Amino acid sequence: MVFFIHGWSDYTGRQAHVAQKFSKLGYEFYAMDQRGHGKSEGHLVEVPSVDEIADDTIEFQKKVMEMYNDIDNPLKVCVIAHSMGCMQLFNILLREQVDKKKSIPRKLPIKYDSVCVVTPFLDI
Repeated sequence: MVFFIHGWSDYTGRQAHVAQKFSKLGYEFYAMDQRGHGKSEGHLVEVPSVDEIADDTIEFQKKVMEMYNDIDNPLKVCVIAHSMGCMQLFNILLREQVDKKKSIPRKLPIKYDSVCVVTPFLDI
């Protein structure tokens, strides 16, 4: 399974050709329009905070993964992130590390088997 997290001022429809290539290779491909992007709600390209859009991404991915809940045959999950999507992905990945330092047991809701970052946008 492949999740794609798009970048600033982008939308999922622009990635249709990427989805088609992964589909031809037998992968499920999922992406969502971030707040203020594409067909999502919110003011055009306004991002309230990285934490909030990362939370949106986690909730979307959890809902997708619920459709594939097969304990005997777990799916391998790859996340591809572009630009601002990399900022979200790093936010998600670092949450577990930060919580470990605070001695708060917290696991990520989804185990990523691999990640790919493309031209990361890391600071505003």
